[in-house]
Amino acid sequence: MARTLAEIESEIKVKLRTYTSLDVFKFPEDGGSSLSVFNIFISVAANMIFLADVIYDILKTDITAIADRAFSGNSAWLRNQILGFQFGDIITLDSDFVPVYAVPDVSKQIITRVAIIDLENGGISIKVAKGVVPTLAPLTTPELEAVKDYYYGTTTAEGIGFAGITANFISLNPDRMKVGATIHYLGQFASATVKTNVITAIDNFFATFADTAFDGTVFMIRLTDAIQAVDGVSRVEYTEVKARDAATPYASAASVDFQGFYNTLAGYLISEDTVAQTLNDTIVMQLETV
Repeated sequence: MARTLAEIESEIKVKLRTYTSLDVFKFPEDGGSSLSVFNIFISVAANMIFLADVIYDILKTDITAIADRAFSGNSAWLRNQILGFQFGDIITLDSDFVPVYAVPDVSKQIITRVAIIDLENGGISIKVAKGVVPTLAPLTTPELEAVKDYYYGTTTAEGIGFAGITANFISLNPDRMKVGATIHYLGQFASATVKTNVITAIDNFFATFADTAFDGTVFMIRLTDAIQAVDGVSRVEYTEVKARDAATPYASAASVDFQGFYNTLAGYLISEDTVAQTLNDTIVMQLETV
């Protein structure tokens, strides 16, 4: 941001006062004439510097605008483009061949979570979800098809994708994780209260995971930290942890190492909701006796 003319003049005057040989020349505020050659030189120099600052600011703004519109092609750029998808609208190419919507409309930007994964075959996987935590949900079939057209383009409209890069789109219901554990609690706390708070902590941990690390890895040690942060919890002893994607039946859920991790297929997850396998069923309270 350009300095003001007054700021530049002040800087010049401070610098000049470091030269004692110029002390005989007075600034207007010290009683000197504003029309003296000395003060006119200061004014002219300050105006020239101010003009240069303004020109630099304009140039910086122009360059930044060009950079913001440029294709970078990396995952962060593509993720931002997918988040900008407007359901029901069609993009066009402007004079610089940049894909844009004629009218930006935030209310039509239905995608709230995006993960871009590079695949070994040179393609990419794009995972998307809509909604807000804790009620994330997959896109409907028409919505997902529209996103594919947004990426690939159609016979009548351009797309944002790069030629030769195949994208696999995924939008699924959340994965499920069963957490079977014995919660050892301190005697001065009510068992039912601690259990309720532990269940809330687990559900909040899963929600936070989806909010901050969509398609990330669920590390068991972080889940343990979330449980042990509950007032009254002494220690956690896992008995069984299993996880599955929404399409896999509970009977086929995979076991998760108590010290390991789980990678979600959908990009987000909730606690197991199969009857008799919910957190209320699988969390057992045990009074700490040590």
